Amino acid sequence: MARPKQKGKGKAFGAKKTVEQKKEKKINPFDLIFKKKTGNESNAFHSSKGHSVAASRKKGMENRQKTIGIEYKQFSRVNKIVDKRVAQKDFNLTSEQKAEKRFVLQRKKLFSANNRFNLDSNHQEEQLADFPTNNPVEEDQDVQSDDAGELGPDLVAMANFGGGSFGDPLDGLDKDSRPKRRDVLANLIALSKQSKTMRKMEKDVQLDKTDDLNELFVKLQGSGMLSTSRSNNALKSSDTDDYDTIYRELQFDNRTKELNAENQQAQPQPTAAGHLGVLIPKMHALTKKKPVECSHQVLQLLVDVRQQKLDTPSSCLGVSFPVLALVQLVCDLYGTANWAIHPVATPTLVFAMQVLSSTKIKSVLHCSQAMLFMAVMAKWAEHSNRYQPEGIAFLHDAFLLCVEDYCFKQKV
Repeated sequence: MARPKQKGKGKAFGAKKTVEQKKEKKINPFDLIFKKKTGNESNAFHSSKGHSVAASRKKGMENRQKTIGIEYKQFSRVNKIVDKRVAQKDFNLTSEQKAEKRFVLQRKKLFSANNRFNLDSNHQEEQLADFPTNNPVEEDQDVQSDDAGELGPDLVAMANFGGGSFGDPLDGLDKDSRPKRRDVLANLIALSKQSKTMRKMEKDVQLDKTDDLNELFVKLQGSGMLSTSRSNNALKSSDTDDYDTIYRELQFDNRTKELNAENQQAQPQPTAAGHLGVLIPKMHALTKKKPVECSHQVLQLLVDVRQQKLDTPSSCLGVSFPVLALVQLVCDLYGTANWAIHPVATPTLVFAMQVLSSTKIKSVLHCSQAMLFMAVMAKWAEHSNRYQPEGIAFLHDAFLLCVEDYCFKQKV
């Protein structure tokens, strides 16, 4: 008799799959669409059938806007290379001068106040890092071990772990004549203590010298002879004030009131010689920048002064200030030494000799003017070592004027 078929056991081995089972596809866990980590500890991958093409496209466009979009917006703005090197656009300078300016700027940045750790600093062609540091806190390890009653590592190694060479002279001696281990240790300890004492004395001498130098530095710093870069920066920052603030302070300041006419007249007025001392440095700087043009201008000035002296009949009495100022200006600008014939100094010297030879003295004022002019010419003679017969003749005449009355009375 056949056994009846039980329900629920239709999926036997070798049974055929239904249509629904055939439609279900197996998921490949290595596919990029379904790779997604879960939050569990096993970090296993599970499938997600909710993949959307539109969402992926939107996410890709957002990423492109953050990267390529920014470059596209800045394409027409930042597409030019600007040379920001110092003095590179100045066509009046040579390549060596441009490199020199860049080098000076680099050295200023290197030695600025912000650069506190200058590892390349040296003293007398030796690096500062190679110099021994005399810090009182850091003491020698040997000195510390000596104070604590301990022995050095070398001494312990020699006493306990042997040592010496194959040719030791003590090997051939008897046991009685050989020095005892206690004596050897005592001798080594004495030598170690002596060397440590010498090193400690040298360290004390260095510390004393360091203290003396520190006291001297404090004195110099208190006297104001040492100026730091920080103080210079502080002064520069204090100079930059608001114009309106300064204007209001000056309005309410009592020092801005007018002084009395008597006090103003009592103050010494700047003389012409004072103005000359102020103008000469500026003329010297201008001469260094444009020597050819300045030489032509000084020669033209020499011609004008000479023509004015020839046109004025009373110019022979004493020496006028324009002549004195011109000679002093040429002396300061071009110097008087190391030249045989100079296009500016030589004509000026000839003109000065003509002035000395034609000068007439009729009063004390004329004599003082001529003596002042002679003092300027003495600088020429001192630096150039040139013979000036006109100057010697003028001094001879001046001395004769001084002793004329005395000689006349003596003859009478």
